[in-house]
Amino acid sequence: MNDIWNYPPKRRFEIAKSLNANNKAKLLNTLLRNCPQKDWPYGMPFPISAILIFIGASPGNSSSGESFDYTPTFGKPHPGIFYKDTNSYSYWKNIRAISEEIIKNTFYDLSNLDPLNFIGQLNLSTQNEAEAIKVVVKTEMAKWVAQTIETIKPSCVILNGLKGILENSCYKTFNYQKNPIDWKRPHKIKSFEYIKTTQKIRFWYRGGTTFILLPNHTGKPVMKDQKSKKFVIDTIISELKLNIY
Repeated sequence: MNDIWNYPPKRRFEIAKSLNANNKAKLLNTLLRNCPQKDWPYGMPFPISAILIFIGASPGNSSSGESFDYTPTFGKPHPGIFYKDTNSYSYWKNIRAISEEIIKNTFYDLSNLDPLNFIGQLNLSTQNEAEAIKVVVKTEMAKWVAQTIETIKPSCVILNGLKGILENSCYKTFNYQKNPIDWKRPHKIKSFEYIKTTQKIRFWYRGGTTFILLPNHTGKPVMKDQKSKKFVIDTIISELKLNIY
């Protein structure tokens, strides 16, 4: 069943939805093989059919008192993406809105399906910390996240507020084993102006996966500005269309 990730998004979803308990367990074991934890890590809601994956430094520190089973879901959105934000970042609300916009306007054959079936979140640490600069990235976790991406071959990986981490502590650990990405040298850059500053969206490509480094975290000023956010989302959609069709 490991070949599920060789299929287009809609077929991945259909296969995931039809799997029996035994085959579900085999897929999960495949993904968890090199994970530094026995069970799926905290703060990483993830459906098996994910094609749009957000990578963060950590789960953050928003505490609503909710608890979830973070085991990946099959044929439905993971309930963790509906986490109730309790801080000003409104992280999950922003992630849902951005994802819906990208998937609806890029993957036309998924128009009759809930776009949230196809989004997931992975982090480089399970530390509860709001500021990426304060997160102590766990080497084995970063390696596992990179290996997971390499295995499932998503269409798009959005790197959320990770510029400093990628250029320093995770330059080698969060990377492909073969043909690693040079995080200091994007393949393409799209720039725009925001309050007298030049902001950049950075792109890298590996196989059918487009890696996108946002100009800043989705909860920070640049991405909370509606005009800037629209430019970023429209640019991502245009770039994905170039690489998918």
